[in-house]
Amino acid sequence: MFFVHGVPATILAVCLTTNLACAQGMVLPRSTPESQGVESQGIREFIEAADERVNSIHSFMLVRHGNVVAEAWWEPEAANKPHVL
Repeated sequence: MFFVHGVPATILAVCLTTNLACAQGMVLPRSTPESQGVESQGIREFIEAADERVNSIHSFMLVRHGNVVAEAWWEPEAANKPHVL
């Protein structure tokens, strides 16, 4: 199941929080892609292409102007599951 800002979509998912930020208790601000000058469709196309072509992606995070604009994870990984990056 695929999630963007917590909303399920139709493809596998990728994690967005980094181990360092989690370890330090940092919370990165979130924003919509369009409000930061990024097209949501382009993000979706990138994630779908990566899902088709790469067989071992754990996570994905897109940060623009200091804001997380896209976050996802591929199962069995999860945002709250620490793993080596």
